[in-house]
Amino acid sequence: MAFRDAINRNPAITTGATAGLIVVALASIFWTTFGGGTRSDYDPRGKAFFTADDGATFVTDSADKRYAPPKIGGRDSLLAHVFMCDGGPRFVGYVERISAGREVRRPRETQWVKANTPEGAAIIEVKCPDGTRYATEVFADD
Repeated sequence: MAFRDAINRNPAITTGATAGLIVVALASIFWTTFGGGTRSDYDPRGKAFFTADDGATFVTDSADKRYAPPKIGGRDSLLAHVFMCDGGPRFVGYVERISAGREVRRPRETQWVKANTPEGAAIIEVKCPDGTRYATEVFADD
């Protein structure tokens, strides 16, 4: 009963702590929904694409490996986000690594940027090679 007595004696602290927990919960929901996850995180098939040659080729493996990508031909790989335009060939629009946060870059570029920045958002919004419209992300087959 000591805890309950302490809550009853300090209503301002109790209210502040409750409000803080609500803010943290709402922030977590917002982050997960709008900025923290990739579209492929929600792929129900549980597969993802990986590349070890900067998007020239890609393979399918378990999406669980996005935190520790598999070796491909003895080389470290990256999570590859694959796209298509009007039924044309599939291509890697950007690669991703999860180290100190979620970082992205375009194939053949060297600078990594945080995915939740304006620069990262520009990379994640992949356009078709002709630049006239947005590409459609495709998911790995079972």
